[in-house]
Amino acid sequence: MKSPSDQDLVKLLARGDHRAFDEIYDRCRMPVFRFALHMSGSREIADEVTQEAFLFLLRKPAAFSEDRGELVGFLIGVARNLVRRTLRSADDGVSLEEEGVETMITEATMSNSPLDLAMQQQSASTLQAALLEIPQPYREVVVLCDLQEMSYAETAATLGIPLGTVRSRLHRGHLALLDLLSRRRCAENSGAKR
Repeated sequence: MKSPSDQDLVKLLARGDHRAFDEIYDRCRMPVFRFALHMSGSREIADEVTQEAFLFLLRKPAAFSEDRGELVGFLIGVARNLVRRTLRSADDGVSLEEEGVETMITEATMSNSPLDLAMQQQSASTLQAALLEIPQPYREVVVLCDLQEMSYAETAATLGIPLGTVRSRLHRGHLALLDLLSRRRCAENSGAKR
């Protein structure tokens, strides 16, 4: 039996079918959570954002339109706005020491580019900290393309930006990460020599 499409599940959800919600949650929870975790650096914020994104869909299923992309992309878009709002309202900043963040960072397939070589030499916590330092528009694209392994087209649809902008932001994000990781490595090496 073929599993129902995203649109079919959302229609069932709109009619009050809680099994449809369960299936949507099972399909989309981890990508939404990983995105929120990478964008915020906080497991607590990621849990809260994930819950709020699904509650938004539960309250307003008509907000999803299959014409604008996949359901997971829609939910990540909702999570994107929630993360931004949460981080703006946080008075004391975001902790990079959240328990379990290192284990949640997926290892992307590495090539031999300067960024990939620099990333291979860093711990997950160092990468997460560097990721949180690059500007948010670049971070979003790096998280979606490199860590969530979305295609450029899926990323463009999720963020509501042109395909060329995705490519440009990804390139700039890679350069920013490479610069940060290189500076940290130099600082660590000079500190070790003393």
